[in-house]
Amino acid sequence: MFTTALLISTYNWPEALQLCIQSANNQSVLPNEVVVCDDGSNAATKRLLEELSKKQAFQSGTFGSLMMGFALRKSGTKE
Repeated sequence: MFTTALLISTYNWPEALQLCIQSANNQSVLPNEVVVCDDGSNAATKRLLEELSKKQAFQSGTFGSLMMGFALRKSGTKE
């Protein structure tokens, strides 16, 4: 069995980010891990990811400095 990771880059466009994640959820094979790399977007992008982490089995967190953004990772994946 194989594993897949979806890497999404975003900057100040939460609507497109939401569509991208919805598209991934509609695939016949779901990714094992979703990582969103944000390059210091405004608060709307962070709010969207926090909302998605409550609705789906995702964890969100900040890695590095605040300006380096944050990632969204599917629960249960190995670091």
